[in-house]
Amino acid sequence: MVVAQLPFDKAKELGKGLASRIAKDGISHDVFHDWVGDDADRESFLAHSVWGMIRWDKALGRPDGTLASGFAVTHKARRVSVVVTANGADVSHAWIAQDDVVLYDLPDDGDTHRVASAAATTTILRTPGTTS
Repeated sequence: MVVAQLPFDKAKELGKGLASRIAKDGISHDVFHDWVGDDADRESFLAHSVWGMIRWDKALGRPDGTLASGFAVTHKARRVSVVVTANGADVSHAWIAQDDVVLYDLPDDGDTHRVASAAATTTILRTPGTTS
């Protein structure tokens, strides 16, 4: 099944809903599967996203404001371009910054503070000479 990438605002809205579910039930295959159900937008969201979690001991303190405000996260992907000619292959590599990373405060878990992160992925495999 090919799933379409969602607009950032729609993805952010879905991400907040999933973050609420994760806050309650944690991150697992079952949580993602149950959350998606038969919803095509939710399936597309997960197919084009990367999730993570930052945890730290409460004894280390917390940032002023939201927990998420204490972090700046950049998501990058390594793009490999290969051009094959009669003389062989020309291979180049580049780190490409991906779309914005959205951070969500999660409820504390015992002795730790928690922040979830989500980033939309973009297509990085492409035909030479194209821009998308």
